[in-house]
Amino acid sequence: MLTRHFYELDEVCYSLINCLRFKKTEEAVFWARELILSQEDIELSKTVIQGWVMFLGVLRYDWLDAWFKAGMDETARLSLIVEFCCIDIVKKKMSACALTFWIAGRGFAPVANDERLSLAMKENDPICLYWFMGSTYEKKPSAVLETVKEYVDEPSLFDSICKAMTIYTLHMRVLLSVCAVQLLCMESYPEELIINKTSNDTVVKLVNTWSVGLRTSRVYSIQSEALPRGYKRVLQSDALCCSLIHLLDKGCAFWVSIKNQITDDDSLENIVDMYFPDDIPDEWSTESRLKSHPLTLDVYKIQIHPESRIKKVFGSKCIVNPDWFANIKILFKTCRVPDM
Repeated sequence: MLTRHFYELDEVCYSLINCLRFKKTEEAVFWARELILSQEDIELSKTVIQGWVMFLGVLRYDWLDAWFKAGMDETARLSLIVEFCCIDIVKKKMSACALTFWIAGRGFAPVANDERLSLAMKENDPICLYWFMGSTYEKKPSAVLETVKEYVDEPSLFDSICKAMTIYTLHMRVLLSVCAVQLLCMESYPEELIINKTSNDTVVKLVNTWSVGLRTSRVYSIQSEALPRGYKRVLQSDALCCSLIHLLDKGCAFWVSIKNQITDDDSLENIVDMYFPDDIPDEWSTESRLKSHPLTLDVYKIQIHPESRIKKVFGSKCIVNPDWFANIKILFKTCRVPDM
């Protein structure tokens, strides 16, 4: 699927995750804005929530809350991208995000233990709490969330995690359920995030600098280092070197809406004049197309295997529930992990 400025949608999401990880503020705003301009809001939310789980965790639950409160406000969402890049990742032996993976890997006890559950609650111990819930909750992350909500006076505390769960498949839902348990066991909950004026100013400055709908709007290139291990990119010849109709057939939600306006040759010509003032991608130079698509196929390979990366996050060889192991590996294929 091609975005507003003809990048591959998946590659834009991977690039955004990479920029959040390495605090590349301007580039992160660019990729997030590309998803907004493409009207792919679900993909944007999925990407930033994954970044939150992997790099921030419940110690910055205020950021996740702010994301959902921002709604469809473009400036607010882009300002939160800036805020994300300004937050220092906790680099302790077991940071909040690393703890999430550790607990998920630990899994559940074969049988629930109510006595140990109560003790874990009193001691604010998320690891024991999660473990002693019992195998009833295995593969049922929403059931974990509903259970922990019973222990607080205001279940709305978990609203953002509930919303995040609705847009994910199982493996990320499992990690979000772990975050809910961690949040329940925190001695004090994060206060509401106040967006820094500097973040707003940064967004306004960048957006005013960047154009929309032009070849020059493609400010950044896709970097192969941001792509997952073994990812196969789409070639220029396969993606961009085709007629306008075929190009729109591969388009994101934005381009689908434009394609629906084509009824005859006159409407097609009007769309070309309005949305392609400097030619369609088929007529661009090879160098211009290189920002989004390679000329030849080159499979980028990350040298560290997912298993080694899991070991690095956990800090030692851990017991990983076999049913979850494959899903946790998927997460580690998508991005480098925080340095511990």
